[in-house]
Parts: sequence; C-alpha cells; structure tokens
Amino acid sequence: MQKKILCLVGASVVPFIIESVYLLFFRWAEPFTGIGDTTSFFLSLAAGLVFVFFLPTKALERILSALLYVPTAGFILFYYSLMVIGHKYNVWL
Repeated sequence: MQKKILCLVGASVVPFIIESVYLLFFRWAEPFTGIGDTTSFFLSLAAGLVFVFFLPTKALERILSALLYVPTAGFILFYYSLMVIGHKYNVWL
C-alpha cells in the first residue's frame, strides 16, 4: 500500500518539479527556444511514467494507467509550462 501511494505521488509531483527547475533556472539562457522546452516536457512526462510503471498492480492495469496518464499529465503539464513562461518572461501565446 505504501509503495502504491509513493508511486502515485511521484507520478503527480516529479514531472512538475522537473519542468519547474528547467523553466525557472535553465530557460533564461535562451528564452525563445522550442527545443529545450520540448525536451524538458518529454523528460518530465517520462519521469512520471516511470512511477506509473512501478505501481504494484497487474501488467495490464499499468499499461492502461500509462495510456491514461500520458495525455492527461501532458495536457496539464503543457498548460502549466505556458503559464510559467507567460508570468516569468511575459511571453503569452
């Protein structure tokens, strides 16, 4: 039970930590780059996906969770990064 809770918390928090570290500390070197933003976005999703695959459930349930996790977390993470970029660099889409 404790491993399941840790995996769920890790899958929901770690991507935002990774994305925040990139956006707040490393993006200032090149404020209008798309490659770095895309790379950090996919690395953040991959880090969260690792926690999903370590859930102590059946393999089919992990695969279905991953299929649900990627679009949901990707959507939320995308808008989170847009808001951070907009507020920090005053660059709005």
